[in-house]
Amino acid sequence: MIEFSGEISGQTLNYILNQERNRGLVAASIVSVLAAIAIVVVAVIYDTVYFIGLAFPVIFVVISIFAKPGKSTYHLILPQRVYIEEDILVSENEKFSFSRKLDQVETVIDFGEGYYIKFYSAYRCPKFVCQKSLLTKGTIEEFENLFSDKITR
Repeated sequence: MIEFSGEISGQTLNYILNQERNRGLVAASIVSVLAAIAIVVVAVIYDTVYFIGLAFPVIFVVISIFAKPGKSTYHLILPQRVYIEEDILVSENEKFSFSRKLDQVETVIDFGEGYYIKFYSAYRCPKFVCQKSLLTKGTIEEFENLFSDKITR
């Protein structure tokens, strides 16, 4: 068994928050494009003054670029424990629990202070981030041997 357990901090925390911000930016962009299309249709049909409304989707995307999740939402984002037992990976905290099989792992990104376990698209889950300093069971060597052909640095 390999287990990472504890409160995520430092570079690993920043990595997770940036990933979460990027997901929010994608969602904001999709909503903004749909809103912009609606505004253009209304402006063409009714009055060109409605083109002023195009500023709102642009502002929405710009705010999304710079907004990181607040500390009040960390409990919804950050795993408290990530462990590997036999061929199952589990990421959990008091608000969520996700499990995936080892053969669903596409790649493991080593970003220095930790690992981000990326799954094939059908199994995607951003909650599998392991901070090396939080290793409580097993060794880094065991972890890297388990994913030897999938680790990218």
